[in-house]
Amino acid sequence: MTVLGFYRWYLHSGSLSGWHVPVAEAVCLNPITGQVPHPRDRCPYEGCGIYVAKSVDSIRGRWEPHDHALGVVALTGKVIEEEHGFRGEFGVAVAMSAAAVRRWWVGDWPSLVRHLFLRPVGLLSNWGVPMLPSQIDPETYLEEWRERHSNPEELSRRIVKAHSLNPHTQRLCSDSKYDESLAK
Repeated sequence: MTVLGFYRWYLHSGSLSGWHVPVAEAVCLNPITGQVPHPRDRCPYEGCGIYVAKSVDSIRGRWEPHDHALGVVALTGKVIEEEHGFRGEFGVAVAMSAAAVRRWWVGDWPSLVRHLFLRPVGLLSNWGVPMLPSQIDPETYLEEWRERHSNPEELSRRIVKAHSLNPHTQRLCSDSKYDESLAK
């Protein structure tokens, strides 16, 4: 099963917070809980998994209009639905929007999404366009992208491409405050 949702990262000291590569796997610190994600009552860590929001509105307003990235993430493997989002076993960033250094960028090319994780300021400096507040609506771009790209075969191709470009999957424990806000 593949589910598309929204995730946001902050840009700190030239790198994205949380994930550092576009491909991530959820892990649990409790060795007896089994496959991640698992029901909340089976783990003292309050529901492990990679969290994504069902809508951009669920995470809108939690970041400044600069120094951030917002993305469409494909969750695969075991996925659990919650009120405002999903928790998944694996996550792949498939489309991104980023703003920093007074420039912004949106796109879904797997190699540029990878570059955004590796060198976000470099990507924005080289590929970004100057920010004009009346032109920036990355949320709408990503919502429309999700609607246009929900075909399972296309998503499978994108996920395979992301894995081929990113041979190292980052193993993540719960995403702390962001996860807690979606879980409620």
